[in-house]
Amino acid sequence: MKTGLKKAGFTLIELIVSVSIMAIIVGIFLANYYGSEPQSQLINATSALMRDLRLAQTRGAAGVNYGHDPSPGWGINMASGTSAYWLFADINGDHVYNTSTESSTVKGSREIILPAGVTVSNIDSGDPMNITFYQDRDVLKTYLTDGSIVSTSTAGITLTEANTGAVKHVYVNPYGLIYSDL
Repeated sequence: MKTGLKKAGFTLIELIVSVSIMAIIVGIFLANYYGSEPQSQLINATSALMRDLRLAQTRGAAGVNYGHDPSPGWGINMASGTSAYWLFADINGDHVYNTSTESSTVKGSREIILPAGVTVSNIDSGDPMNITFYQDRDVLKTYLTDGSIVSTSTAGITLTEANTGAVKHVYVNPYGLIYSDL
């Protein structure tokens, strides 16, 4: 005997199973999303450091002025254990960042703050490190100095993410090649 009712639809158990599977998938996605944020911050900081090194290199090659003052070169100054570095114009040509004369943001210098949790944990070739780029008789020169000694070896800069302990390295060799382990 047919009653005329059609069984088109889902049972309560089928709906509960479907919603449970979707909840598990969303939970896995969110856990991976929030877990990968510190790694993304470290990768972004590494890319930003490389970009700023190339900016200093380009400004040094082009002979960009420091405001209205001529600048023999441009560079990056950093120290281990910090979460910032300076892009600066080396207006006195000593290959070293001088806070009293070379930190004016009005003229083009700027402090770059790393993302929260990311620090410069180690610098292989001296600490603090000044990496400066100069145009000398149509040749771009690169100076790696800790303030007193000009290094002839490659400068290795280690960035560390505090929460995960993950590290990334940026290298600058004496010929001006900038590369990393991204």
